[in-house]
Amino acid sequence: MIAPNRPAPLNIETTVLRQDQIGSYEELVRSSEWLASTLFEHVSRNVPHGDFLRRLVDEHVLGQDHLDALPLLVVALVVEGSVAGFERTLESLLLQTARRFQVAVVADPARRREVQEYVQARLRRAPFLAKLFRGRVSYPDGIDGAAFERSMGEGCYLTCVRAGDALHPSTVTSFYLEMHNAPAADVYVWNEMSMEWGPPASARQFLRKPQTEWLTLLHINYPSYCFAFRASLAREVGDLTGEVAGDDLHGFLVRSLMGNRARAVTIPQYLLLRDAERKAVAGGSSLDRSRADLEARGLALEQNLPGGGYRFVPRRRSRRVSVVIPFRDRPEATGRAMSSVLDQELEGELEIVLVNNRSQEAALSQLRALAERRRRPRTLIRLVDYDRPFNHSAQCNLGVRVSAGDVVAFLNNDAELVTPGALEQMCSWSLVEGVGTVGIRLVAHDRHTLVSAGITARLALGPDYRSLAEECRDHHFADYNRETYGNSFACAAVARRTLEKVGPLDEINFPTGLNDVDYSLRCRQLGLVNMYLGTEWAIHEAGGSREHGDELFQKILLRRRYPCVYSDSLFQLQVERRPVSRPRHAPAVPPTKRALRDRILSWLSHRALSRAADRPPSGSRAPDREQHPGR
Repeated sequence: MIAPNRPAPLNIETTVLRQDQIGSYEELVRSSEWLASTLFEHVSRNVPHGDFLRRLVDEHVLGQDHLDALPLLVVALVVEGSVAGFERTLESLLLQTARRFQVAVVADPARRREVQEYVQARLRRAPFLAKLFRGRVSYPDGIDGAAFERSMGEGCYLTCVRAGDALHPSTVTSFYLEMHNAPAADVYVWNEMSMEWGPPASARQFLRKPQTEWLTLLHINYPSYCFAFRASLAREVGDLTGEVAGDDLHGFLVRSLMGNRARAVTIPQYLLLRDAERKAVAGGSSLDRSRADLEARGLALEQNLPGGGYRFVPRRRSRRVSVVIPFRDRPEATGRAMSSVLDQELEGELEIVLVNNRSQEAALSQLRALAERRRRPRTLIRLVDYDRPFNHSAQCNLGVRVSAGDVVAFLNNDAELVTPGALEQMCSWSLVEGVGTVGIRLVAHDRHTLVSAGITARLALGPDYRSLAEECRDHHFADYNRETYGNSFACAAVARRTLEKVGPLDEINFPTGLNDVDYSLRCRQLGLVNMYLGTEWAIHEAGGSREHGDELFQKILLRRRYPCVYSDSLFQLQVERRPVSRPRHAPAVPPTKRALRDRILSWLSHRALSRAADRPPSGSRAPDREQHPGR
């Protein structure tokens, strides 16, 4: 049990409700000063507070008829040694628009009676709440999924919060609505706001659309506990109180989702307001319980890394790695790419296949001389000719056909591997069962500017000339190993068995660009995952190996081939860091909209001035301007 301490006692007079007698939910929300002063997500959407309250009242009145047939939701509220913020958490539960849920308060025995007395006193101040919550608040010793299932009914769901956090008033209703539409899910995950309660209250960061793929959760503790899960998933775990108090539930989630044991659904709403100052007080061992399952899947846990972190590494190593480097002239750049491969630390044999696309003899001689100088044991460097017009997919396929490695790595001649274990890690991860492509972090020559952290789907797709995918340049998760929507083939590894299953790159429809997007999506259609390794990185000069062209046909074809992009679990991974509070006299426009407005006004002003300056004399005709689709 968590060790108690001696914080300030709970005080019913600190509650923000001023009425002694409140007879309805509408009176409750309209008289709640706490609700009026809390920065829920509607503030950043510029929704007036009155409209927000009207939404809550409508949900409370209209959204109850369908709930009785659905499994019960139990909110487990963990009160650690300190009860700081407990009043706030309880208030958020009393303001829930849905009426059908149970509250289980797990408090330290030394403070349990104090917590019970506070809850009872708080309910007495609103008689309709006392009636509504009669028999719905319990005080168990811990969070035991099996025990909850026996007492609350088979098939019930659990969600956990800590004292100091707050739930959006629509949390329970949103959960039930999502369950009504996706009843087969075992885990329902929602967005999270990290809050500094102040005063004044402010949002430290928005955590949007958490990934629930187990390979991602191995490396990122997000979501922390902003999810509800079927209680039966916790039967083998026992008491989860320590994991919740220690902010260490992600190990439990990994075990639940590993190998598609459970199905997860994301609710794209900011339903958890997490106390940013609340520190973990226990836990840290939940991933150890997954060690046996992970080892059975060929993964080993490496702990006590520099900085106190950990990572998972595949146990299996490639016996022979084939690196395919297409090139045309530019011997200096191609030589740097080849040398970076030769400098890698590998356990197995290395094969480098240089695919020549009509290079000058001087460039070939320079590369042959470099290969002779860098000759080393267990390494084969071969040069093959592709004597046709530039076709990146065809050149890569040719390199695959003439190579012999059990893993094939694709490397542009304008890319250089930097971390000494990058090639080994890429190839090892590609051999993990169920993995399709493996990519790493790509940075510019300044080794700071992020070029690519995997491929992500566009949030706003727009007209046909916009691709449905783009390079991810989100710095917040760039350092992590995680599952991604796709990988850039400027530097990527694919196991030969995967190449045989998925097939070669599409030489006809995607000869140059977007072939990596197409191949990554083909992998996902076959149930394979694309892995991004943020712990390994390479330098990449974007666009240095070829000239940019018009890829409108390929962009349209991607939309037609993959219409299910926006139902994909990896639609977009994004972390937003922006304040939700604004100065008292600032315009009532969210920051993102204000910035967009300023850009539009600036552009319109510049356009008007340009037109006035370029206006031809009377009687003459101005030359036709080419309309660029991206403007």
